Formats: sequence, C-alpha cells, structure tokens
Amino acid sequence: MAEHNEKDDQYLGAQEHINLPSHKLQTISCVSHPTYDLILFCRDCHGLICSKCLTDSHQQHSMCDIAVIHNEKLKDLTNQRDQIYSKFLPFVLSEKLKFEEMLSLHTVSYESEREKITEKDRKLKDEISKRTSLLLGEKEKDYLMAKENIEQNISLLQEKIKELKSSATLTEEYSKHNNIKIHPLPFSTLTFKEESYNACELQNIFGKLEPGLLTNADHVEFASEKPSYSTNLNLIGKITTGENTIWIKNTKQAILQEIKLANEICVEEEVKDIQVRDMVALKSGELLLILVNDPIIKILKKGQKKMENFYNMDKSWLYAKVFPTAVHVLNNNKVAVGTTEVKDQSEGENISGQVVVLTEDGKKDHVYDFNSNKEALFTVPHRITSNTNRDIIVLDRPPKGNGRLRSIDNEGNIKWDYTGLEIPKQKQCFDPWDLVTTSHDSIITCDFSNENLHILNSKGNVINCIGLTPLDIYRPVSMAIIQNETLLIGCASTTDNAKIHKLQIKSKE
Repeated sequence: MAEHNEKDDQYLGAQEHINLPSHKLQTISCVSHPTYDLILFCRDCHGLICSKCLTDSHQQHSMCDIAVIHNEKLKDLTNQRDQIYSKFLPFVLSEKLKFEEMLSLHTVSYESEREKITEKDRKLKDEISKRTSLLLGEKEKDYLMAKENIEQNISLLQEKIKELKSSATLTEEYSKHNNIKIHPLPFSTLTFKEESYNACELQNIFGKLEPGLLTNADHVEFASEKPSYSTNLNLIGKITTGENTIWIKNTKQAILQEIKLANEICVEEEVKDIQVRDMVALKSGELLLILVNDPIIKILKKGQKKMENFYNMDKSWLYAKVFPTAVHVLNNNKVAVGTTEVKDQSEGENISGQVVVLTEDGKKDHVYDFNSNKEALFTVPHRITSNTNRDIIVLDRPPKGNGRLRSIDNEGNIKWDYTGLEIPKQKQCFDPWDLVTTSHDSIITCDFSNENLHILNSKGNVINCIGLTPLDIYRPVSMAIIQNETLLIGCASTTDNAKIHKLQIKSKE
C-alpha cells in the first residue's frame, strides 16, 4: 500500500465545526504521485488514493467517493462529540469538582488545625508566663527578706565599728564583758529546681497530630427508600445476588433462602440442613456453594433442588490438604476460590491459605499461594472481591489476630494491605466480615465490632470511614451490591429477626 494512505486521514473532517457538512473539501495532491489529485477513498487500505494509485495497487479494493467518506467521518465525529459532551465530559467535570472540593476541605482543615495548634501554644505560653511571674514573685520576696536581714546586721555592725574606734576604754569594756557577738550569716534561700521532661511528656501536655478524616468530606451518601427488611434468621451470614435473584444464608441455623425485596421480604425458596460457608450467584442463575468442612464446591442449578459437584479441591497439585473457604466470580467469568489448609492442633498454629482461579467449566487456571520470599500470601481467605484492573482483593481472617484486606495483581504480587484505621474511642480492633467493589472500583468493607463502613480506593487508600449507628444499622456481617449501585447490608441479631438494610450509594453533588 502506498505510504500516503495513513497520513491522508488527517484531512477528513478537519474543519473547525464538525457539524457543518457543507464545508468545501480541499483538493489535495497525492504524496506518491504529486502530479495527480486524490480522488477516491480505499476502504481496504483506509486511505485516499489518486487514479495512478488505483491502477497500480488498488484494482480489487473497495472504493468510495471522497465526499461519501467525508460525510461518514463527519457523522462519526459528531457521534463522538455527542458522546463526549453527554457522557465523558460530565464525568470528568464531576471528578474535577470532587478534587476541587477536596482541596477546599483540606484548606479548611489546615486552617482549623493550625488555629488549634496556635491557640494551644498561646494558652501554654500564658500558663508558663503566669507560672514564671509566680516563681519570680516568690523569689523576689525571699530576696528582699534576706536583703533586709543582711542590711540590718550590716548596720548594727557598722555602729559597733564606730564605737570601737571612738574610745580605747570602750574597747577594754567590750573585752571585759565579752559584748562582741558573732552574728550568724543567712545561708538559707529559695533556689529554682528545674523539672526534667521528655518528648513524650511534652507531647501529652501540648498534643499531637494523628491520622484522621476530613470533616464534611463524604463524597458518598446513602439514601434509603425503606429502612430495613426483617428476616426469620438471627444472622445474615452472606448475601449474593444474581440477575433476578437474591440468596442469603445462615450457617449455624443451616438455612439457605432465595428471597425478593419488595415492600416486605418474600422467601421464594428455602433449603434446610445445609451449612453454607460462602456462595456466589453466576450470571446464568446457578449458585456456587462452599460448604463447611467439605472439599467439594457444589453447584445448585436454576430450578433444581439437588446440588451437583462443581469442583473437588482435594488435588495433588495443592501442596497440602485444603478446604475451600470463599468463592467469587471475576470479571472474566473465571471463579476465584479461597482455600485454607487442614491441620490438627498438634501440627501447630501456623496455617496458610491460597486463592485458586478456576475456569468456567471447573478447570484449574492459576494458584496464588506464596510470594517471592516463599511466604504465604493468606491464612484463611474469608471473602473475595475483584476490580476492573483484574486485581483480587481478599479479606483474610486468621484464626488468631485481626482481619486484613490484601490486594494482589494477576501475577500474585502484593499491591497493598489494609488493617483498619486508628479511630479514637473505637470499641475493638479492625473486624472486617465482608467486602464488595463498586462500579468505580471503590472497595467497601463492613467492620462488625465497630459498626463502620470503610471505603477504600483501588490503591488501598481510605476514602472514608462511615459510622452505621446513625443510620440505625448495627452489627453488619454481609454485603452485596445490586443494580443501580444499591448496597445491601445483612446484620446479626440476638433474636430471629436479623435485618437487611437497603441503601442507595450516591455521589455527592
């Protein structure tokens, strides 16, 4: 193909206003054949050609008139412009506004905290000045008393000196009656004892800067059409949603339910005597189930009540005997399964977990188990989610210790860990029980003990931490996101009426 073809595309629809198809097309000479004008557009080569090009190398190609391709390009550009102005530009402007608002909030926060620190400095200086004045006053009083006493003694001694100089007989008299007395010197006084202090004590007195959140910085708000739905369970251990279905489970009560949420909760189907550890609904409507202490992942097909085997985790290529603990469907429809090794107490407390990626038909695709230093990536994967970058985020809950969120890329490299925030007056340590990913790749995890929602961005940075008790939501255990960015939160209860809360996630205007 002639070298001019790609270059000449720049001339199509190059006028300033793309919605003016009446713009006169420019006559352009062929780069390969300067004495010939470009007269046709070759659809096979995607370039303008002249009559010489046509006879040389384009005889069997599909051609069209330049005006036709010009109008087609104009239409494409117009559609692109409409899409830019209707979709992309509003989104970018909205994101820009968020950062401008964030800058404003940080500026307000800086001025506010700066004023607090300056005010503390002023108050401490006032207290120090008062203390300084008090000590100086006491010292001055002590000094004046000593000075008065000394001056009195000096005066008396001066009188005696005069008497002694005035008469020798007086000297004999003093000597005879021993009238020359020794006056004691006043050695006692008040001295300043400087108190020692260290940086920690000074920090306790003055204060310190600690991690916190911007006030009024919520860029996500929650709206609720109905405050809550009451179930007949004492805990909603897991919520999973399909295209037109919602499933919930309670492991201890050994119940699995398919429900619908309308004005009231409606139980469509109930399966009893089944201890589900985790589950996920496939796009096809089928349900993958992880059962307690069962190495086989089950599948419950739509319209059927009997489960079938989907995958047996008792495989020789796994370095140890494992049980599946968590399951999640990735964006490419592959299935990520969290596993943990089975050990007796006599074998020690250190256990390791894995994330096994399976294809849609249940074949092994990849295993994430150790990092480059041969250290286990996980202990007990409790819940799994993912984002559009193909990162896998695992909620890891070891048998002992605090839970954490760990993100790995598709090569198994650790991108970040999240172990909670240092929140003043927090009841317990970070206690995550579930996590979900929004359409913007924000990660939400629910903290059961502290009744908070932690919202992170895709880099693991905290966007916000929202208390749930002001929303009358207590003891959150499970979450799921359904259509239109609606967040479902399943909770625990002391009675058989655990609630499901339905909250709308909205970007702050």
